[in-house]
Amino acid sequence: MKQKLTETLDALRAEIDQLHTDDAESKQRLEKLVENLEKKLEHPDDDDHHLNEGIKDSITHFEVTHPRITAMLNDIMMTLSNMGI
Repeated sequence: MKQKLTETLDALRAEIDQLHTDDAESKQRLEKLVENLEKKLEHPDDDDHHLNEGIKDSITHFEVTHPRITAMLNDIMMTLSNMGI
């Protein structure tokens, strides 16, 4: 599962790189989220209740404007849930 999550994060990072430069706030928000997800993967026992909230907020924010990113974030949430994170 961790490998699948890593692959999804790589795909998400590629999508982030494709965002237009006029969408800098969204790009920065997603980069921070990916950074937090990677930290969680490195230290799964760290208590971070805000991570899931951040993913949910990002899904709500991007579901209309960036459906591919939203799909990836949903996939990440499911994978984290299956991992017990």
